[in-house]
Amino acid sequence: MESKTTHSTNFLNTFSGKFNGKRTANLVAMWLTILVSQLIKNFLTPLGFVKKHSDIRSTDAPIMEPSGSFFDSWFKQFIFSKTFRAKALMPLVLVVSMLMGSVVLGQTWTLNSPIICSGNNVDLTLTATATTTTNQAGYRITLPTGFSVVSVPETTNASNNKSWNVSTPSAQVICLVAPGNGDRLSTMQFVSVSIVVNVTSGASGSLTGFATTTANSCPSSGGTLSGSPTITAASNNTIALTSAGSTDSQSVCINTAITNITYATTGATGATFSGLPTGVTGSWSGNLATISGSPSVTAGSPYNYTVTMTGGCTGGTNTATGTITVNPASAVGSVSSNQTICPGSSPLDMSIASAIGTIQWQRADNLGFTTNVTNVGSNSTILTGLQVGALTVTRYFRAVVTSGVCTSATSAIITVTVEDTTAPVITLNGLASITLESCTDTYTELG
Repeated sequence: MESKTTHSTNFLNTFSGKFNGKRTANLVAMWLTILVSQLIKNFLTPLGFVKKHSDIRSTDAPIMEPSGSFFDSWFKQFIFSKTFRAKALMPLVLVVSMLMGSVVLGQTWTLNSPIICSGNNVDLTLTATATTTTNQAGYRITLPTGFSVVSVPETTNASNNKSWNVSTPSAQVICLVAPGNGDRLSTMQFVSVSIVVNVTSGASGSLTGFATTTANSCPSSGGTLSGSPTITAASNNTIALTSAGSTDSQSVCINTAITNITYATTGATGATFSGLPTGVTGSWSGNLATISGSPSVTAGSPYNYTVTMTGGCTGGTNTATGTITVNPASAVGSVSSNQTICPGSSPLDMSIASAIGTIQWQRADNLGFTTNVTNVGSNSTILTGLQVGALTVTRYFRAVVTSGVCTSATSAIITVTVEDTTAPVITLNGLASITLESCTDTYTELG
């Protein structure tokens, strides 16, 4: 019991400054060794990182597992055994050796772009944080087939302003190595590295990596990095017309609904629409772009529109174009008056005051325009007598005006009446008579 009391006094004296020189330094080192050994026993051994002393062999001195009271067992061994004190760090060396084959590194891969596009460059960021037992000196990151390194920083700054040396032994391999002064992850506090890679069409695979505790080494085996994600290059956007072939080049009358125009898309997450007339809008949902509505204006017609995919990969067909022509409503103005002519004569010119659209004059045999309807004349506000020709019976005329695809507008009807075809007879004083050749002949009665 007296021996234990003396030991306790020596222990306390060590930290009260009564021991000086080498003895004090040795005692402090031994105390730290005790703490580390306790950490190994109580925390790391149960987790499987350190083997018990029965599995460890040393030709110089055994490693003793603590038992019983802390001061009764460990304190006496370290105060009085120089041999044990010299070999106290041996378990730590074994810990590092075992970790080389079973490194677990808390780390996260991040794609700086939500979609990896074929033929494009993309940033990959690796963020790594050491666990309490890792002490890494180098990493090897391997990209899957179809991915190749475009650029990586020459050095990657750590949180304590130290740097990792970065190299690319091949187009698909990146090495991160601690400087030659022996720094490890625990002192470097490595945070992240951003790598720019190029992706070829259809590329897919997992990012893999190894870690090592060997200084100045880019490992090709050893501890495997956890959490390696699978990444796939997305296909380029596509857009194709799915409505009738003529719908992307259609004409419509003002204030009349267009025939819906639809496009099937792939890869995109949305679409924008430009160049549409007022009253017509575009929408995108479920990989289907739709243009619909009723145009309310004609100014600027025809309207050349563009559908542009948003999101996704824009290396393929990313836009579609078309034309919507908006016609004003058909309209007609007033027409000239009715006429009466002699048989065999041509009528005077007929006219329409105004028209919106193309004018087509028509002639019919009856007022209801159901018998012998015939187109006459050309696209003009005037129908000439020459175009009509000589008439021997009454005929009816009108103008039909059509604006594009709009419903036609019809003018009022002009009636051209042809007089009785019988030549008039004139009787002179009951003694004689004169028959005129036609209704156009005139005579003068003498006094």
